[in-house]
This record gives sequence, C-alpha cells and structure tokens, in this order.
Amino acid sequence: MSETISINVTIGDRMYPLKIRAEDQLMVRKAEQLINQKYGDFQLRFSGQEKLDYLAMSALMNVVDLMKEHSESDGAASMVKEKLLKASQLIADGLRKV
Repeated sequence: MSETISINVTIGDRMYPLKIRAEDQLMVRKAEQLINQKYGDFQLRFSGQEKLDYLAMSALMNVVDLMKEHSESDGAASMVKEKLLKASQLIADGLRKV
C-alpha cells in the first residue's frame, strides 16, 4: 500500500490542504503550476474579472490542452498500428510465396 502524505496546494490565491499518495506529489505540484500559470495569464489579459472566471478558463484551457495531447497520441498510435498491419500483411504475402 502506498504512503499517504498531506500537502498544501495553492491555486489562485487560495490554499487547499490535500492528502495524496507520496508518488503523486510531483504530478500534483506540476498540475498546480500549470493551473496557476494559466490563471495568471488570464488575470493579465482580462483584468477586472471575477477570480472564479480566471479559474474556470484556466481549467477549461488545461483540459483542452490535455485533449489535444491525447488526440495527437491516439493519431500516432493509429498510424503505427496501420503500418504494423501493412508490414504484417507483406510478411504474410511473402511467406505464402515461399
């Protein structure tokens, strides 16, 4: 069983205490950094808005980025699969001729 640790995560100007698996700490800190980076970008570009708006837009854009990455990796996996199927077919055709 993995060890659980307590950490504080700051998003925007609020701190959230969390209990997470120790091995997830780096990922949680990276997520905290990405959210705060987008939050800050929206704060600079659209000053005077509600903090919740900055948070919502940063969450939306982070999910869009994640979906793009998944789509690109799915496309690459699909291309590799297609090439492997073609190679397999060529090998099978070659073996039939022998």
